Amino acid sequence: MTAHDARAYANQWDGAYIASFEPADIASLKRMYDIVKAAGGATKDAPDSAFDTGPYTQAKKIK
Repeated sequence: MTAHDARAYANQWDGAYIASFEPADIASLKRMYDIVKAAGGATKDAPDSAFDTGPYTQAKKIK
């Protein structure tokens, strides 16, 4: 990749790689898991630790 292309790619990073773990996101993930479980794709409830917001909250403070 040329330096020009690398810069163009890097300049897109913040807009292309967006992640969020806000309460609405967690509610959506839990609902999706419930759907998978109801369809037989999972047999147990997801542990609360799967929705730990600690790392996300810490990462938000970096910017």
